[in-house]
Formats: sequence, C-alpha cells, structure tokens
Amino acid sequence: MVLHSPPFSLPWASHIYAKVTAANIYGNSLSSEVGNGAVIYAVPDAPVSLAENRNERTSTTLGLTWSDGLDSGGLTVTKYRVTVSSLTGTFLVIADDISL
Repeated sequence: MVLHSPPFSLPWASHIYAKVTAANIYGNSLSSEVGNGAVIYAVPDAPVSLAENRNERTSTTLGLTWSDGLDSGGLTVTKYRVTVSSLTGTFLVIADDISL
C-alpha cells in the first residue's frame, strides 16, 4: 500500500509510525500494533559554487571546489562524481565515489 497524503511540515529523516484498522460491514477491528512505516528521505540537492582551485592546477591536474547543496535529503552526503566536457558537450566521468 502506498499512501499519497503525507503528513506535512515534517523534517527530513523523520520516522513515521502507523497503526492500521480493518473494517467490514460488521464494524472496525482493533488497531494493529504500531509499526515504523517509513523514514522520510530524498536525494540531495546538487552541489553549488563549483569553481576551479587554481592553486591545484598543473599541466596534468585540475583542482575543483564546491559546496553541498542546501538540502542533504535527510542523510549525510557520502560521495561525489565528477564529469567533465570539452566544447563537444559530451560529459565523461573522470572521478567516481569521491569522499570528502
């Protein structure tokens, strides 16, 4: 069962607890035991303020700096992926699973 009417104004990583009652033409059952139905998580916002770190530039290296987006989705950001492109517009992964 998927519920499409969420509680509003809950912070990310909130645990949602639920009880369920069954019903038929004779009435309603007692409530079920409390269950932890969900934890509210989402994907993080994109990093912001991407810039070159000129102190790290050499003929064979590129230094980059960035900041996390405003919302982490309720969990700590654990890794990053860097893609680059020349004027062709095709982005290629040059670094994956980067931990900071």
